[in-house]
Parts: sequence; structure tokens; C-alpha cells
Amino acid sequence: MLTVDDPRSTWLTTLLRPGGPLGESASRRLAAALRTAADSSDVVVVDVQAVGHLPRAVRRALVEAHAALTASGGALVLVDPGNLHGLTQEHGDVVERFRPSAG
Repeated sequence: MLTVDDPRSTWLTTLLRPGGPLGESASRRLAAALRTAADSSDVVVVDVQAVGHLPRAVRRALVEAHAALTASGGALVLVDPGNLHGLTQEHGDVVERFRPSAG
């Protein structure tokens, strides 16, 4: 968690938002973008609302990006309100459910 007293008082957030189902080529491109974003950003937001079930290569890239970001004090945020991503317990703690409180 970055704080005002942290020497890194600024950070870079990257948003990745694929549009539509991912074929093999698009999956490879998204996986590569995830790796690049995790290497160069503090927070990576991946909005997969338009994608549906994620291909294996993308799920693996999300796990790797999450591990890299967490190790450096950053974070991966996966936006998928429909819960269609296909990540399971075998993927570790990439997905932590957040539901805004009512009221």
C-alpha cells in the first residue's frame, strides 16, 4: 500500500480492457500485455466484462501478473461482475470477491 510518506508517493495504473471473446491470437496479445503491465505498473486493472470465459493462457498470465505485482507492493484488479472468468482455487488468490455494501 502506497502512502503519502512513501518515497514512491506516485504510482502508475494500467487499464486493460479487451472487447469481445478472445481467440488464440488475442489471448497471446492480452497475456503479453499483462506481463508488460505487471513489469511497468504499480496497479493493473483488467476489465474482462466483454470477454466471458478466459482462455487458459490468459488465466495463467493473470496469476503471474498478480504474483509479480503483489511481490512489488502493487495490485491486480480484475473487473468481472458476471463472474465468468473461469478462475478457480487452483489459480491461487487472484480473485477476491468484493461486493459493495448496501446503503
